[in-house]
Amino acid sequence: MIQPLLLVVVILALATALRYIFSAFENAGFDRFDAFAILILPPILETLVHPLYIASYAGMKIYADPAGFFIPLVVSARLVASGRVHPLKVIVGIAILTYVCNKNAVVGHLGVGITDIITPIVVTSFYSLYASHKPAPLAYVSGTLGMIIGADILNIFGLSRLFNGKVIIIGGAGVFDAIYLVGVFAAFLDILVSHAGRLRIKESFKKPT
Repeated sequence: MIQPLLLVVVILALATALRYIFSAFENAGFDRFDAFAILILPPILETLVHPLYIASYAGMKIYADPAGFFIPLVVSARLVASGRVHPLKVIVGIAILTYVCNKNAVVGHLGVGITDIITPIVVTSFYSLYASHKPAPLAYVSGTLGMIIGADILNIFGLSRLFNGKVIIIGGAGVFDAIYLVGVFAAFLDILVSHAGRLRIKESFKKPT
């Protein structure tokens, strides 16, 4: 009897937490589809869908992971197309993060590794907070696309020398891939900072003059 009750409590707690997280994402400039695609869909696709073939280069077959590659591309495209992020700011953000991610990327026998994942997250968040009044969507787009270009695409040549005739997977670690992690944590950080800023503004108005 205790176990079913505990399961119900856990499910209710998770549902409540997701409700608040979805609400925070919507207030930050995402819509419900974005929140679902960013938070819920990756682990589902990671379980059900195998990486998909996208190209060949120098005898190397290139596949892409749904959670670490396709979802960031789709969500980013929706955010730009809907006008929720400014295209010019996106280009600047992607350029900055491409440079940062490329400098922190190391090509090895396990693929592309990131020596310092904290720096891309912090840089993405600070840039987005400076450039936009709704920083979280800009942080997500800049972080994920900058990581895809800087860490993976710009290292294709280096990978081809190690994996000639073999298979590589972009975003291959799925929900644990740096592409996914940088986008999600940068967006979360900007949501928290923006929320804290709003709270300070509200408190300042409450103070007696």
